[in-house]
Amino acid sequence: MIHHISISVQNPQHVAQVLAEVINGQAFPFFPNPGSYMVFPLDEHGTGIELYPLKTQLMPGEGDNQCMFAENATPSGFTATHAAISVSSTQEKIELIGKREGWRVLRCNRDSFLMLLSSG
Repeated sequence: MIHHISISVQNPQHVAQVLAEVINGQAFPFFPNPGSYMVFPLDEHGTGIELYPLKTQLMPGEGDNQCMFAENATPSGFTATHAAISVSSTQEKIELIGKREGWRVLRCNRDSFLMLLSSG
């Protein structure tokens, strides 16, 4: 079970909407960092996925601030961030969404899960 994860993507709003569809949840703007979004499956665990613009970096905060948002002017376009999360969607639904979005979908050989890779 994942309660919270933050990832950087090229198109946070679009990726949030697609993830909301995959996890049968909803996407909302994340006001602390304009241009960012949160996705909630609205489950009993309070799970949340934050999607930041690709240039966003989280820096350690000072005092009572947990973190500060900064911008990297030259991000590579790729990150090592990834997660395995449980969703109520079927494999077929996830594969159809991935195909529609032009994202790579493949069954991993570790613990029998699907990998959905966004280029967005």
